[in-house]
Amino acid sequence: MVEETSNTLIVKFPFDCNYPSRLRKTDSNIILLMRIHRIMTLLKQWIGDQSNLEKNAMIFVAFPGVGNVGKCAIDELLQSNEHHEVLRLHPVGLPPIAELDAQGLLAPPHIKVHRVETSGNQVLYTLSGHSQPNQAIEQSMLARQILEFLKDSMIHQIFVFAGLMDEPERKEIFVVTTSIESQKKMLEMGVHVRTDEPRSGAIGVSALIASLAPVYGLESSCVISSTVGTSKDVMSSLRLLTSLNDWFGFDLNIPNEEILNLRLRAKLGDSIGSETDYVKEMMTHDTSYM
Repeated sequence: MVEETSNTLIVKFPFDCNYPSRLRKTDSNIILLMRIHRIMTLLKQWIGDQSNLEKNAMIFVAFPGVGNVGKCAIDELLQSNEHHEVLRLHPVGLPPIAELDAQGLLAPPHIKVHRVETSGNQVLYTLSGHSQPNQAIEQSMLARQILEFLKDSMIHQIFVFAGLMDEPERKEIFVVTTSIESQKKMLEMGVHVRTDEPRSGAIGVSALIASLAPVYGLESSCVISSTVGTSKDVMSSLRLLTSLNDWFGFDLNIPNEEILNLRLRAKLGDSIGSETDYVKEMMTHDTSYM
């Protein structure tokens, strides 16, 4: 752990060593450590007048994964409910691809936090990104940075969304808790809680956030929906959201199959009469490497 004062760098080592713990910032042998500390810090870009999250709020978290179930669930949630972006997180380790945002501005890789408007008194946020770091140490660091931020923001509860690869016939949604207290409470509420899944464990930033949350004094649960896992499984995502709504009474707008069919028809209608060569378009990358 590193702390800065006006002219001194205080280094707190998690083990005993003979290296001095208080170093002058002018020492040449500490300049590199200072630079690394600043680079590895999670940058926060607040949108508009927002400068903090509301206390005692709930947050849904998801990153791309099996069947893209969790990320797709948050995308569908945002598309069907009033929301606004409040924060962008800029961690180290995301793929170095700058993309155009909704306003047509070039934005660095980031993780978005949205506030979702609900009919009840519960304040709800979502946290998701298009990608996550590939290196294990960067995933672990990002999970801890996010949890530190959520703890400082006094978030009440974390729900992490994920998919579980299984046979096409299985269409199950269940919750895995991270504390005995949460497990008992959810069982009393009639939530489908499993203690034997996922048998092979879980990996990635989402899994680390869910499992590490109690270490930071936060309540967390992982909501899992089965999927064939080979493509973007929208139906599995909708089943996850519907079950969450039924169990916890969030009163969120969730699209049904009819709405999805209307969206598909609208997209197909837009393509009728188009002279665009879609095969060529799929073969051409629209990304500039810098």
